[in-house]
Amino acid sequence: MEIKIESKKIPDRFLYGKFFTKKSNSILTIFLSGLSGGRDLPLFVNATEIFMKSGFDVLRLNFCNEDIQQRNALDIKDLDLSFYSIELRNVIEKLPKKYPHVVFVGHSFGAIISILFLLNNKKYLKNAELVLWDQSRLPWSKKAMNKVFAIDGEKTFKNQGDKIAINEKFYKELGDVDSVGMFRSLHKNACIITAEGGTDTDAKKYYRATPDKAKSKWHILKKTNHLFSGKKAQKELFEKTLKFIKA
Repeated sequence: MEIKIESKKIPDRFLYGKFFTKKSNSILTIFLSGLSGGRDLPLFVNATEIFMKSGFDVLRLNFCNEDIQQRNALDIKDLDLSFYSIELRNVIEKLPKKYPHVVFVGHSFGAIISILFLLNNKKYLKNAELVLWDQSRLPWSKKAMNKVFAIDGEKTFKNQGDKIAINEKFYKELGDVDSVGMFRSLHKNACIITAEGGTDTDAKKYYRATPDKAKSKWHILKKTNHLFSGKKAQKELFEKTLKFIKA
């Protein structure tokens, strides 16, 4: 079902998501990806069916208007790191069903969103599972960011070709925040799965920050990419993820 939740930070603006539920399911899995959320990422669409069959309800969320074309949705210029924690909690608490356990599956930048949310919402930490799929790591270098973002004299970011417009605060955070340090402070075990030649170097840093290596998992999937393309790769990805969660 489609969900539309009013923003906690900006009145009369909304977050849009897709919520999949069965009466018998008691655990919620939240798939998070990219700066905007990427609720219709093919990887998440395929994962939804598998996770539903395995007894999990599923939430896929867009934090802003990118790819969904809703006039009253939030804009990517509204984002900063605090935004994700506030709005994700707002959405979870307004779902028509409450959950004693939540699984956070963060793909790419969604991994940072998941870590940040648990850091700022400790009441979820004990009864949450954390899964990172080919995760991003902050800080990003200024050189890398300047290929994606642009700034004008008024200190606002404007689209230039394929570059993304974000606000100055968010730009600064992306270059200053230590996401591995944030993860370490959670004292949380995690399942970390990366694509060969993707973010495996960063994945190792996250894995080293887990408190119990025996209870955490780190896998590198071969012959796939950042989006885990290919039926074989996704089958292995989902199987390893569900094995960790159910354990």
